[in-house]
Amino acid sequence: MKKSELTIVYNKLLSVNHINNKNGNGPWAFPYYKESSKVMFSHYGWKIHISATLVNALYIAQLFFDFLKNSNLDFKIISSIPELEKINSSNYGVSQVGKFITIYPPQDKIYSILKKLNKLFKGIQSLKIPSDYQFLQNQCVFYRYGTLTYDYLQIDFRNKTMMPQKLPFIDFTRKRYHLLPKYYLIIRPLIQKGGAGTYLGLDLSNKHKIILRYSIPLYDIDEFNIDKIDRLNSSQDILTDLERYSEFEKVLDSFYVNDALFLITKFVEGKNLYQILKNECVSLHRKIKIFKNILYAFKILKKEGIIYRDLSLKNIIVTDEDSIVLIDFEYAISITSNQVYSQAGTYGFYDHQYKKLDYSVDSFSLGSLLYYMINFKEYFEYENNMNVSATIDDIEKRIKKTTPLPKNIQKIYLYLNHHNDPNYNSLIKLVDNIITEQ
Repeated sequence: MKKSELTIVYNKLLSVNHINNKNGNGPWAFPYYKESSKVMFSHYGWKIHISATLVNALYIAQLFFDFLKNSNLDFKIISSIPELEKINSSNYGVSQVGKFITIYPPQDKIYSILKKLNKLFKGIQSLKIPSDYQFLQNQCVFYRYGTLTYDYLQIDFRNKTMMPQKLPFIDFTRKRYHLLPKYYLIIRPLIQKGGAGTYLGLDLSNKHKIILRYSIPLYDIDEFNIDKIDRLNSSQDILTDLERYSEFEKVLDSFYVNDALFLITKFVEGKNLYQILKNECVSLHRKIKIFKNILYAFKILKKEGIIYRDLSLKNIIVTDEDSIVLIDFEYAISITSNQVYSQAGTYGFYDHQYKKLDYSVDSFSLGSLLYYMINFKEYFEYENNMNVSATIDDIEKRIKKTTPLPKNIQKIYLYLNHHNDPNYNSLIKLVDNIITEQ
């Protein structure tokens, strides 16, 4: 589209969406129906900037206006295509480059709005805004703490040095590097999948072993525009809320290296449950004791409003005392989240026909886990014989649970495996009775 045609179409788009671009506000246009709420805030606070270029300005503006139908936000937008060209050419200063839309969010909603905008604009290429922080490496979504009305203290130099009294989300505190910090040493890869991976490492500052997980933008993106960076970020949020409990892995650090997000967690001494069942002769008594500890961890998750969604034999680390630590919280979600998520889980541990997101998702997984702990041979044979190109129906046929369980264990298995909202206190009592009987 020629620039002259683009200008006409853009002006029409602003008019249709009730944006006044003829009120003497320089490069900025505001909604007709209300004044900018900058005047409602204190002089300083959070604001969000959406970046755009001449190539994608129309598309980004339309996405944003559609988004506003369900979100009441105060904002300003570039008043014309010539003004966008000027701002992106540094005519208004280097700190203004890329600023297409400025949003003045409710200050207590900044993080939730950033996450929604991240999903909305994910994958669109645009200019970096020099004065702002890039949110989860999204090329369109930026934010900073600074002047909202008048810089009466003359302290906002647009250089990312202004700090709020309270830090509302982790991304703001993350360091941005071009190389992995020298105090982190990679020992060997544990999982390597193109744009993401997991490494065993060493923190040279204290000689402690660590786990390093990383991902580049857009890797393993799903149908709801959630990629692995989103999942690493979410897992840090959840694990931070759970840090007082010993049953879950501990986050030590997170940072960016160029475009990749790194999440550092404490290495857990022990073996995963799969290794133990495969390589050791494990008595029924010990299996039930370990399962009781797993139930207790899920009791905590339910109390804290968390659905884990990715239970498997390999995501449970068993220590020398048979205590357990759950790892890998990338697919865990809060029960109060109003986002839409794709199904998640390890084959054999989730029901692909069950579409709800509730606590019974974990209940079903726990039932499957109990079955495979007792009859590990079935799971081992399934895993070793399954072709990578198998359909989910093929997988379901192969993992039919046919070997009988002891009657007292069968009762617990059936309860868990039928999508009940689990009462963990009752379940733990039933397990205690089995332990006592042995």
